[in-house]
Amino acid sequence: MSSRSTFYFNGNSIISSSAIYTDSTLTTIAPDGFYSDGNNSVKQEGGVTVEIYTCETCGCLAQSVNENSSASGVYKSDLVLGQGTGAVTLKITVNATSAPIGFRALESFNNTSTQNIYNRIVNFSDGITDDPTYSFTYPPQLGRFVHIGNSQSGVLGGCCSALGPGGADCFTGTSTSLATNKLIDSTANFSGNVTIGDIVINNTTNATAIVTVIDSNTQLTLDANIFTNDVAPLDLYTIQKIYDVYDWDGNCFIDSSINEGQALYHNDVFLIEYATKTTPEEWYMVVPKTVSNRATLTLEALASCTPNNWEVEVGCPTALTPFAISDAGNTTCREVGFTAYSAPVTGTAGAPGLWDFVFSDSNGLTPYPDGTYVIINSTGKYITITNGVITFLGATCA
Repeated sequence: MSSRSTFYFNGNSIISSSAIYTDSTLTTIAPDGFYSDGNNSVKQEGGVTVEIYTCETCGCLAQSVNENSSASGVYKSDLVLGQGTGAVTLKITVNATSAPIGFRALESFNNTSTQNIYNRIVNFSDGITDDPTYSFTYPPQLGRFVHIGNSQSGVLGGCCSALGPGGADCFTGTSTSLATNKLIDSTANFSGNVTIGDIVINNTTNATAIVTVIDSNTQLTLDANIFTNDVAPLDLYTIQKIYDVYDWDGNCFIDSSINEGQALYHNDVFLIEYATKTTPEEWYMVVPKTVSNRATLTLEALASCTPNNWEVEVGCPTALTPFAISDAGNTTCREVGFTAYSAPVTGTAGAPGLWDFVFSDSNGLTPYPDGTYVIINSTGKYITITNGVITFLGATCA
């Protein structure tokens, strides 16, 4: 006979773990037997997971993940999407006074070792500001988090005093001293932004060293000499911040006792001015699911500053609603029939609105080409699509 108790696993989900434990510190192995998270089950023998049972016929339920705490860290949620194809829409709500949060979604729906990462994010009120290098490529490069944050007084939540629109990068340094084995940055204040234990990476050689001392002159002493020169042109060094990892158990986040490094860059940051905001900010992300097998989406949130207050609502894979669209051209009325698919942000299904995502397919995989189009049979409205998002909505075509 089965019973309900609290257990802990050492992976991001019960089926990706190698063992089940009775304590959050992962020191006491759970007794041999079967364990389930309500969707999947595993059999443990000799303290090791030996068999995995997944529910292949389970459908998808809309899910919600939320956090309201003062702990900085990486928050990971494994969300079962069930069978079926379509676009998975994520609605992210951030408290207007909370610290900045970075988001990304990871999937390997086709059961291969390749993991796709998505972080293209659109704000309900303000749309997007593209960073062509990293933040808003689709899918993103290098798997980075896309950040949203508080830009009051030109700072990012107060946790990185030099980080802001066009500001210096708090997490890199170009000044080194071979004689003292120190990384020196006179333009970006390391104090408060770097902690002992963070990892410094030489971007040229990929050599790494741990920060052991931070002095009053914002100089970092490392446990190993990874510098290659102290004369121009100087090497560039990235500081990889070390965060605690928290796993979602279906009700709350549990400290996994695992640490993870994240390199932060100012050109990852998409800042919204929160000074005038009185209500929570809504953001939207779309992840395509092109295969019908039951699959898991991993949502990761980075709370780089504190406190943090956010919620993510994850929908089930749903085919996007098509709408008739003209050929690309100008605002002239024309009835050349093509089909596009919209993922609503401010619009509704089949009736696109400003800032909506627009795709060439119903799964939300391929952004629709840039251009100005007329929405057919819509009293002559025309739209401008930029990087797969409606950036202008005109009342009538000419």
